[in-house]
Order: sequence, then structure tokens, then C-alpha cells
Amino acid sequence: MDHEPSAHRELTVPSIPRQESQNLLDEDDPWPLLQRCRTDDALPTDVRAAGAITLKFGDEHAHLMLYFP
Repeated sequence: MDHEPSAHRELTVPSIPRQESQNLLDEDDPWPLLQRCRTDDALPTDVRAAGAITLKFGDEHAHLMLYFP
């Protein structure tokens, strides 16, 4: 099977500048938000689930990003 050569061009992807993690919430602040994610039926289910996962585990992953850029 013969293949014609295809035109290739170089792709340059810029890197994302490294940023320090920001603590946007105090330690006690996530709990009311997490409770809202658990109980507020006005929020769509996918938003509630994503919010709960982010509030519960997001900060731990942010710390890992400092060690594994």
C-alpha cells in the first residue's frame, strides 16, 4: 500500500507559567460549601458532585502539583 507524503509543519506548544498555589478558602470555609453540595437540590447534580469532589480532594492535589510540576 503506497502512501503519499503528507505535509507536516512544526507545532510549538507554549508552556504554562508555574504559579504558587493559592489558598482561597480558610480551613473552616469548605464545610458549609460541601454541605451545600450535598443538600442543595437547586444545583445541578453534576455541579454538586464536581463541587464536592473539588472541595474534599482539590487542595490535596494542589499540594502535589508543587512537588510534581
